[in-house]
Amino acid sequence: MAFPRRNKFLECFYCGRKSSTRYNGQRSFECRSCDATNYLDENGEITDPPAAATGASTPAKVTYAVSRTVSPPRPSGSIFCETCLNNQRLFTASIAQYLPDDPDALDYAERERQYYDFRKRLEKIYPQICAECEPKVRQRIEQSAYTAKTDVLRRMIDQSKTNKIITKRSGLDVFHLAGRWLWIAGFALEISSHVLGLSYSGLAYCASQESALWGCSLLRTFTLPLLRTLPEPERLLIWSFYAGLFSCWWNPRFVQTVRGFTKHLVGVLNWYIYQMMIVGLRLLSMRFLGNSATHTMAATTELGAHLLLVTFALIILHFAGTCIRVDTTPLFGAKSKFRPLRAEAPQQIGGSVQQPRKPDGVKNMSDLLDEILESPSLSSRPLRPLQPTSHPKPQTTWGSSSFQPTSFARKPNLDHLDDLSLSPPRHHH
Repeated sequence: MAFPRRNKFLECFYCGRKSSTRYNGQRSFECRSCDATNYLDENGEITDPPAAATGASTPAKVTYAVSRTVSPPRPSGSIFCETCLNNQRLFTASIAQYLPDDPDALDYAERERQYYDFRKRLEKIYPQICAECEPKVRQRIEQSAYTAKTDVLRRMIDQSKTNKIITKRSGLDVFHLAGRWLWIAGFALEISSHVLGLSYSGLAYCASQESALWGCSLLRTFTLPLLRTLPEPERLLIWSFYAGLFSCWWNPRFVQTVRGFTKHLVGVLNWYIYQMMIVGLRLLSMRFLGNSATHTMAATTELGAHLLLVTFALIILHFAGTCIRVDTTPLFGAKSKFRPLRAEAPQQIGGSVQQPRKPDGVKNMSDLLDEILESPSLSSRPLRPLQPTSHPKPQTTWGSSSFQPTSFARKPNLDHLDDLSLSPPRHHH
């Protein structure tokens, strides 16, 4: 007889580790390593969990089958009317019965060649959509297309955010910063050159006046010390020309332009046109205002030239800074262009050469449709939607010696076209 050992350390059955719990007669303990519950017998050994813990004695919940309708009713929100649904059913059934079941049939290849013609004629006989349902169908198509496009765009944006990689600055970014500061420095030098030119022209104008004006006194007081410390306007103008010439390759979206991401950018070509205008304007300024010792321009004329050139420089700076922009036009609209949903009505077949008719025993579906389209009853008026019609009963004449039905106009019954036999024709030898 085995006696239980008291005060022994219990070992977990699931993880195999020895726990810090000692056995003192308990019937279960929790393992602190794997959080599993171990059950013990009266000797302190591992045993099976009791039925109350596993829940085996709990009876299963009784469920019953729910009766469902075999074919659920058509939802009231359908966009098709009954006539359109009937035409679609007849169209599908006729297409399914057009080709013989046996690919080795004699007329299988001929029917396969005439399949698309047969389909076009069938679409004219059974219009898949009427004029009343077309607006609703078109609206549903546009709504579904817009939903699909927005869903794809959202997935692309989410994927791009997930796969976004933050990279360090490359050599391309260094060139971008260098071109940007060189372009800004060119404009700063050009405007400074014209401002200094205005100061020199103002001093020359004051020197030509016999009576000293108070404005000339202020100009000499504040500008003469500043002009002695700054370079000459001609030198600043030359520096601005070379700065614009060496930075004409740059644009505010230079990194994206080099990497090929320019589809969403608008105005890149206009930017480089402005760059050519900037370089040309600075070259023109150097030509006429570059050397103050050689040109014999009057002080007032030179003053007006500097004002005009600095105005042009500021205007070009404004338009060049805003010419490149991101195109925020939506990639797609809520409405799209679709081809006509309804097939054209059958036209009158007047003066057409009729093909020789085959006997009734060898007529197929294509020949029957040709007869229906060529019948006078269809050429005199357009097709009407299918409606259940009753079969006309033949009338009898009692005055004749033989009992014969009177002749009546041959009118094709389109409602029973799907009941026609479409089996391969039998050839009688």
